[in-house]
Amino acid sequence: MLEVRPTTQIDLEEIKAWLEIEDRAHREWEAARTEERWFDPGPTKGFLCNFDSYIRPAFDNGDMFTFINGGEAIGFSSGGLTERGIFEIRPDMRGTGLGRWFANWMIERAKAQGTEAGLYIDCAPRSSLDFWVRMGFTHHKESYSGEYAYMLLPRNNEVPKGRLVKSEISVLEKLCDELPDFESRPLFGSVVDAIEDQSGNLHFAQRLILPAVLWQGSRHPWLRVVVEGVPLIFDELYDLSRSNAGPKRD
Repeated sequence: MLEVRPTTQIDLEEIKAWLEIEDRAHREWEAARTEERWFDPGPTKGFLCNFDSYIRPAFDNGDMFTFINGGEAIGFSSGGLTERGIFEIRPDMRGTGLGRWFANWMIERAKAQGTEAGLYIDCAPRSSLDFWVRMGFTHHKESYSGEYAYMLLPRNNEVPKGRLVKSEISVLEKLCDELPDFESRPLFGSVVDAIEDQSGNLHFAQRLILPAVLWQGSRHPWLRVVVEGVPLIFDELYDLSRSNAGPKRD
C-alpha cells in the first residue's frame, strides 16, 4: 500500500540508513574508477551530505514527508517543491514508476494549498532533469552547479457576469527606453478570457503568473495588455517589493 505521511523519527532514521548505504556505494565506486571509465555514471552520490543542512532542519520544521510502500520508507521530500529542498527515491526503487507517483502527490498537494504560484526544483544530479521534464516541469537554466526546472500553478479568479472578451497579456524586456514597444524582446505571453461588467471594468478569469526566472537580469520588464486588439496598458512592471508605481499583479 502506497502512503505519504509527515516524517516520523523512525522514518528519519530509516532514510538516513539508506542514504549512508547509497553514499558508501558511490565512494567505493569512485575510488575504484579507472581513467578509461572516468565518465561512466556509476551509483548516484545521494543527499547524505545535505542531511544536517537541509533534511534534518526540514524534519524539525515539520516540512518533510516520507513515501511509504509496504511499511518501508522508500522516498522523502523536504521543502515541498516550493523552496529549496530535496526529493529522492531509494535507489533500488527507481525506474518502477513509484517516483512519478510520489512526485504527482507532491504536485497535487501544492495545488490544493493554493498559496504558491509555482514549483521549483534543483535537478541534482543532472540525470534527474529528464524525469522532471516528463512530470511537466520546464527546464530553464543550466549552470556549472546544476540544472533547474519550474512548473507554474495557474489560479482561477471568480468573475461576475458580463460580456466575454479576449485579452492578450504579455511581458517584454524593453531594451532601451527610447525604443517603441515593438522593438522590445518578448519574455512571456498568454491569451486569457476577461469579463467586461456593466460599468466597463475588466475582470480576468485567470491570474497571469510570470516565472521570475524569465525576467531575472532584465532591467526593463514591461507589461502590455491588449483587449480585442486595442492596447490598454504598456507600462513598466514592478515586483511586489516595490509599491511606488506601475502595475503589479492580478
